[in-house]
Amino acid sequence: MAEPGEAEGVLIRQIEQLQTSERRRALETRNDLSTAQIAARRLSDAVAAQDPNMLPEAPSPHLSPHDVVIACLVALQENDSLEQVTRRGEDWGHRYSWTFLSGMARANWQGDVNGFVREAKNNVNGLACCEWFETDEESIESIEGTPTRGTICKMVVTVRCKDGIPMPSRQFLWTLEQERRPPQSGCWLISSVLAMDRALDQLTM
Repeated sequence: MAEPGEAEGVLIRQIEQLQTSERRRALETRNDLSTAQIAARRLSDAVAAQDPNMLPEAPSPHLSPHDVVIACLVALQENDSLEQVTRRGEDWGHRYSWTFLSGMARANWQGDVNGFVREAKNNVNGLACCEWFETDEESIESIEGTPTRGTICKMVVTVRCKDGIPMPSRQFLWTLEQERRPPQSGCWLISSVLAMDRALDQLTM
């Protein structure tokens, strides 16, 4: 027999699955969302199966900003999965996300992925190993590029933190920029992930 906590977790997941199904049906009847927004929601629901083995291995011009966010969220959610740790190594979700960071973002750690992983482990924020996440397609905002930078895309993600640490749920603002220079020209890279309950302008993953 399941423990009370386990039974509650099963019930929560069942409710979330029902909510997802209802949202899918409602999505098909809406006419106020763009094709891109609808595609983003469908992708989010499809990836809810959370199969890390299907994730793209590296940035690609074929990936949309939403694809990048979803891929990194799945990797972070499965960061401590025994199967994936055995296959990919410890802290693989953080290291996977590092491959999608922009050069400017990596400079915060002097380009050292190990320093990035250490800080991510020491500053729990709720993204790694979160129990559930959802992207808000209506929050997706694009800002045209300028002579000095590529196009920017912003979106909000809600996560339910594992074991309620550092809080039961949390929202993050993801900002991505389309790279203009080779060898990653055309790729969407993460420039910041900011917890919306914090005022600090820093990447936190």
